[in-house]
Amino acid sequence: MKILARLKEETKKITLIEDTPHAVALGSAMGVLFGITPLFGIKMPLAIALSFIARGNVIATLVLVGIADILLPVMTFVYFAEYKLGCLLLALKAHAPSMDLIDDAGEIPHWAAIASKGLPLLVGSLALGAIAAIPVYAVVKAILDRKKIKGGKHAG
Repeated sequence: MKILARLKEETKKITLIEDTPHAVALGSAMGVLFGITPLFGIKMPLAIALSFIARGNVIATLVLVGIADILLPVMTFVYFAEYKLGCLLLALKAHAPSMDLIDDAGEIPHWAAIASKGLPLLVGSLALGAIAAIPVYAVVKAILDRKKIKGGKHAG
């Protein structure tokens, strides 16, 4: 139950950000887009950069990428679904996960194997992220617009 409490706490932060509803919703969408990708180590900088370029709220982006990191234990299943989706979109045959990324000596990765599984995973994760970002934008914007109408702090 700690995870659910933490998720609730993190999502509440979105409603407290002082910016336009559009900017916060756009930043949230960018966070979801990159948050569910397996781009460990670079997804945060990529999300920040894209949010900044699109004039989204970077704080909202960070919060949503962080929420995806909280869900890391279940992301394994999401990554597999993303891989299958990527294979479908690229018209490739999906293979079960295997250890063929490491050579017989256990040291040097087979770059062809990484590319054969990495490209479908990347394509699938970006497709699923884009699909998920659309309703996130709509829901966050609607919530913040309603809050604005009720006399909240948001302007614009």
